[in-house]
Amino acid sequence: MADFNPSLVTLCCENSAFLVAEEENLPGVTPVKIPCGGQVEHYHILNAFDQGADGVMVLACLKENCKHFWGNDRAEKKVNYVKGMLENIGINAERLAYSPVAANNEYKYGELVKEMYDKLKEMGPMEGKVKK
Repeated sequence: MADFNPSLVTLCCENSAFLVAEEENLPGVTPVKIPCGGQVEHYHILNAFDQGADGVMVLACLKENCKHFWGNDRAEKKVNYVKGMLENIGINAERLAYSPVAANNEYKYGELVKEMYDKLKEMGPMEGKVKK
C-alpha cells in the first residue's frame, strides 16, 4: 500500500532501547519509555493497538545485560503471550514484535524499527481501526 503510513509504537526499556530511540526521530514511530521491559503488561500492548497503532514493538535489554536481572526474559514471554491473544481475536500476531537492543547500538534500533515499519506498510492498515 503505497499511500499507507503505519503508526508504530515502540515500548522501550529506559536503560537500553529508549536511550537510542530518543536520539532517532523516525516518522510514524512513537517511542514510549518504560522502566524495564519486564514491566510491560498485556494491557500496555493492547492499549497501544486500541489507541490506533498498526504495530507495537517491545524493545528491552540484551540477554544477561538487564539491570533488573530477568526483565528481558519476562518481556519476551509476555510478548509471546499477547501474540497468542491477538491471534485469538483475529489480529495478525506479526503486528507485535520483541527484540533486545543495546543502548549503544543506534544502527540496530533503526534497522529493527525500519524492518517492522516496512512489514506493517506491506500488511496495510489494521482491520477495524477507527480513523481519527
